[in-house]
Amino acid sequence: MLLTIHFVSCKLMLAFLRDANTAQSVTDIFTRLCWRLGGKTFKKLFPLLLTDNGSEFTNPAAIEFDTLGNRRSRVFYCDPNSPYHKQTTNDKQ
Repeated sequence: MLLTIHFVSCKLMLAFLRDANTAQSVTDIFTRLCWRLGGKTFKKLFPLLLTDNGSEFTNPAAIEFDTLGNRRSRVFYCDPNSPYHKQTTNDKQ
């Protein structure tokens, strides 16, 4: 399984290999990113996350808050069957 993170403005996509398609695997990736980048840089790069409502995103609080309860991001979901809500670089004029 891959978790992909797409930065539209700079046309960059990151991909992270996961052993299982679980909410914990996604949370672990964001926790490691926050630790490696530092909280301030993480918040600057990931002020919000726009995602689908797949089972791997069923624990938004674990992604939004660190283990001490500090907010590090905000998770928002596209409407079901509406992938066009996630803007691509081709959509931006």
